[in-house]
Amino acid sequence: MGFNDIPNLANEHVDAINEQIDNVQEQHGDKLGAHGDTVNRGVDAAQEKFLTGDVQEAAENQTMGGQLA
Repeated sequence: MGFNDIPNLANEHVDAINEQIDNVQEQHGDKLGAHGDTVNRGVDAAQEKFLTGDVQEAAENQTMGGQLA
């Protein structure tokens, strides 16, 4: 398995990944104190951006430092 296989794995397991992220948010959200809502909104936005639809397409359209990844 190589680095290029990661998007395929994410596509296959997107539901399980989202479920685990949600579980972690529920279990540890109280440890974030006053910043909990902000962190949860950021995590939710990342899930929507990276873990819905075609993960490969989302990864290919990402930019890093103004350059396409």
